[in-house]
This record gives sequence, structure tokens and C-alpha cells, in this order.
Amino acid sequence: MEPFEEFGNWWLPENGEEASCGGTVTFGFGNEGLKLDLMGELSSGSMLSPGQSRKQYPVVFGRTVSGKLVTLEDCRPNGSSILMHPQPMVAERLVAARIFRGSLIEEGGASQCRSVRVRYQGLDDWCDAGERSFTFTPPTEEDPQHSQYLVYAPPAVECSALGGHLSFETGPIGSYSSRELTASMQSIVRFTPSEPISFREAFDRIVIPLQNFLTFAMGQPAHLVGLTFELDAVPGEVNPMASFVEEAFRGLHEPGTSDLSWWQMPLPLMAIKDRIEDVLDRWSVLMMKAGSALDLLSSLSLGPPLYRETRFLFAIQAAEVYHRRNFSNHVLDKEDHKARIETVREALAGHPELSEWMNGLLSYSNEPTLSARLDELIDYVEPWFADFLRGDFVKVARNTRNWLTHYDSRNEKKAATGSDLFVLAQETTALLEACVLRDLGFDEQQRMDRLKDTPRFSVLRNAPRGPTPTGG
Repeated sequence: MEPFEEFGNWWLPENGEEASCGGTVTFGFGNEGLKLDLMGELSSGSMLSPGQSRKQYPVVFGRTVSGKLVTLEDCRPNGSSILMHPQPMVAERLVAARIFRGSLIEEGGASQCRSVRVRYQGLDDWCDAGERSFTFTPPTEEDPQHSQYLVYAPPAVECSALGGHLSFETGPIGSYSSRELTASMQSIVRFTPSEPISFREAFDRIVIPLQNFLTFAMGQPAHLVGLTFELDAVPGEVNPMASFVEEAFRGLHEPGTSDLSWWQMPLPLMAIKDRIEDVLDRWSVLMMKAGSALDLLSSLSLGPPLYRETRFLFAIQAAEVYHRRNFSNHVLDKEDHKARIETVREALAGHPELSEWMNGLLSYSNEPTLSARLDELIDYVEPWFADFLRGDFVKVARNTRNWLTHYDSRNEKKAATGSDLFVLAQETTALLEACVLRDLGFDEQQRMDRLKDTPRFSVLRNAPRGPTPTGG
């Protein structure tokens, strides 16, 4: 949904349109959000003084001057003023969390949908494999009035995933003005659930997991830039037709251009279209096992720009969580470790203060250290991956994490800084990406083929490492 400002009539569902008041709805990206400036009040009752406000409104209906039906959800008062002409009246301002254009939906985001269409930033390039083309045949002397504009788009890539039918579709969009035809290709993701789901459930179960997957697959932010729900036809209508509702929300990211061509992406659609169902099934399993690690990995791209220190801490935390969720989280057999603890407790039985102190030390004593976790992750993607890491990667990553977490002066000179810290964050992120690719079913040669042309691995291939920090 593009930013807009439009006047219309607004009312509460329980009051009906006859009790509407005029006002202007404004939508903008990011912090501009959704605002409704009313020339009056939605609630009945005594007039409010400036600064006072009514309760929050779960749903507000509207009809704009262009004829669009609008539903605003979770509207909260954001100030008011008194207009004196022609008679005193309160002008209310509301801030909404979400907007649905195309229908009046009394249940808001709890409404059921039959399908979802989603657009993400970079999706056009991710779907592109040189398979789309335009052909223009100009008029000829024999037929000066006739010309042809032919478009070829690749067939949709379809699969069963995420509890329904998923389709990646590319098709032409065009406009005609001043005797000039403008056409381009646009890609969407269409999802049809196996059973009706609510808008909110579709957002949480489909839109966000796909965003995380595409961010990984593209190697760049897959910001949400378009979201449309298809509603069931209203029973009893003559020639019933399904209606489409476009959604936007406060904080929606402004769309940008893709930074990468498809061949620079880790997993472009071309590379996985013959196995996409298996890849998405494996991704769903990973999300259930290690969703918090994948969320951290996605946040490196989807979140705001980060300082080098924060970027490294996110990456190393994601790697640690990924290991914790997918590998053994104990060093000794649990029974052997339990017996060892009992031996220590028996030895300290006559020293209650020492025993209490030791109990705290032993709480996590059977968990792998960060160094052990990183070593195991590297072994998981060896041998080719080691060429992209510095020889003492594990030691430098451990010391840097300890310094940036605890700021113990003993670790300061052992930690990476400056541009070397940026490279260390790239190394850590690349390690995690290689592990994810293996868990998505790609063998060693496939992982190398998929990652070698990505910008991150180009950086690691050519980046000078800083001097090895002093200390152990």
C-alpha cells in the first residue's frame, strides 16, 4: 500500500453510517503511521474538553470520497481540539494500528480469509532467472494500425507448504497513458490455506515465516511491501464474488530496490524450484527447533542499521542458540554428570557455605562452552568452509564476545575491533548460513556453489584480517 491521504465519512459499527462524521485518514511509512483526523466525535455523549479523550475503539468503519470502504483497527485517541465555527465541536485525532481497504470488516484482523497474496522487497529479482521477456512488434507498411506487445513470464512454482498451497507467481503489470504503454513484471506469493484462517493467524503463520525464509534465501532484507486477503463471497448475494482487502499497518517499511541480482543470492527460486517443497518443509522444522536463532539471523537484515559490536553480538548469539537447539547440549552423559555432582556434594557435606557456592557453579557445568559449540559448527560444514575463516576464528570470537558482554579488562586486548570486528561478524554469520544450508538438505558441493558468489563470501574471500589480538 502506497502512502495516501483521503477524506471520508467515519463511524462506529454499532452506530451505523447515518451517525458518521467527516474526517481525513492518512497513511505513511515507518513512524508516520496511520492517523484519522475527525471533524467531530465518534462517540456519543457530552462534549469533551481539549486534552480529554474517549476510550480506544477496536474497529472504525469509513467510506472515502473515492468510494473505498475502509476498516481501521485498534484506534486509540491521540488528542483533541475544539472547533468554534459554526458552533463549538470537538475535533478528535485517532491513531490506528492497522488499516484494511476494500471492505467493512467488523471482526478486523480476526476475520477469516480464503487466500493471501504477499509481496516482499526483492521478490521480483529472487523469482527472476532470465526467464521473462518482452517482445514488441511495431506497425508495418502493410498494417500501419497494428502492433503487438507480447509478454512471456515463467510458469508459477507451486508446492504444498505451511499448511496449505503455496504459489510463487510472476506476471505482467502495465499502464497506458498519453498513447504510451508501460509494462513491467511483478512477482507475488499466493497462499491458500487448507482450511480458513484469520488475518492475524495468516500473518503469524505464513507472512512472517516466509519473510524470514526469503531474507535468508535472498541474502538481503525481504521487507513486506504488499499484503492482500481474499474474503469469501457473502452468502445470499446475487452473482456472489469474493472481495479483496488490502492491509497496511503502523510501522510498515518503505519499499526499496533490490541490491542483488538473482545469481548473487544464496537460494534464488531457480536453484530450488524443483525441490522447494522439501526445502520449505525443512525450514519449518528448523523454525520449530531453532526459531529464535533464525529470528536473530533475520534481524541482522530486517532490523535497523546496527553498530558493528551489536551486529557481532547478534550473530554470535544466533550461532550459540542454533547449536543449542540442533546439537547435543551436554558434554558428559547425564547420568555420569549427575554422579560427578553427587561426588562433589559428598566431599563438601561438612561445609554448607562452600556447598551452596559450588551448587551455583555446577548448574551449567555440563553444557558445551562457546568455543566447543563453534568448533562443532565448523566441523559440521567442513572442509571447504574453513578457507573462509581465519585460523584462530574460535579463539577471537570467544574473546570478543566475552569482552563485549562483560567488559572485563582482561579481554580487551584479545578482542577484535574496528574493521576486523566487521569481518568477524561476517565470518560468524557465514558460518551460521552454511549450517542452515546443510540442514535444508544441500550437500557440500551444493553449499559451495550456492554461497561462493554471494557478497558476504566475496568479502570473506578478499578481506584482510586484523592482527591477531594479544593474549589467549
